[in-house]
Amino acid sequence: MNNEQIVNSIKTICKEHNITVTKLEETLGMSQGLISRWNKSDPSLSKIIDIADYFNLSLDDIVGYKNFTDDAFIEKLILQTTNGNLKWFNYNNAQDHPKQYSELTACDCFEEEELNKYSITTKEISYFAPINKGYISLYGIYQDNNIKNPSTIILLIQPDCDAKLIKQNYSRQQLISLWLKVLYSLYEDAPDEIKAEELKNSYLLENTEKENLNSIPYETIQSLLDNSSFAKVVETINTKEFKNLQQLFSNPDFQSTLQTISSLQKKFPCK
Repeated sequence: MNNEQIVNSIKTICKEHNITVTKLEETLGMSQGLISRWNKSDPSLSKIIDIADYFNLSLDDIVGYKNFTDDAFIEKLILQTTNGNLKWFNYNNAQDHPKQYSELTACDCFEEEELNKYSITTKEISYFAPINKGYISLYGIYQDNNIKNPSTIILLIQPDCDAKLIKQNYSRQQLISLWLKVLYSLYEDAPDEIKAEELKNSYLLENTEKENLNSIPYETIQSLLDNSSFAKVVETINTKEFKNLQQLFSNPDFQSTLQTISSLQKKFPCK
């Protein structure tokens, strides 16, 4: 078992789902810093299962076996989506878009086993991104509100406006990280399921902050208010420049970019 891979995988999943590792530990009743300590000690299977259940993902997703695409094209799509250079759009919200999957027959894209999954109880959604003179399209089929874990994901390329959609030979496992990255890059155009999750997480974080503040003794608060250094800090954090910087650092895409840079530095250290 690669413990470092597990920890990095969990951190990545947390960022993709807009929740901190600390908040995840608190929600699941784990001691603070437990997940980071798994770098030096093996995690219990029950804890991994709890995390998988929380995100509604498989155990393989959590331990990181499916987080590495081992494909330069998909990895570049993820990186470009993270840094904002690749913009994704919902077919339903865009006037100009590539050919839709509905213009194909199901047999053009699905194997017989996949066709058996496609039923009236499933939902479908598609996203596309313009690249050069063509388009990249992601198409997913999911059940109920489980949009983060679709049963089927396919990636298609339309080389130019007159060309047809060409299905690429990628598995669901290879595309799941890109799928999640796209969902969380849409912001106001994000699916309602993602907006609902973000509202829930922000509300939990807000309540936690209030509870922590209420637990501080009155004497401690008063001493802080009377401290001149504390007053200077308050003055600084209320400036527009600080708030802009705080917003930048709290952006999930910015955090993901920092993680990517850190990974690249580890892989290609400066001499």
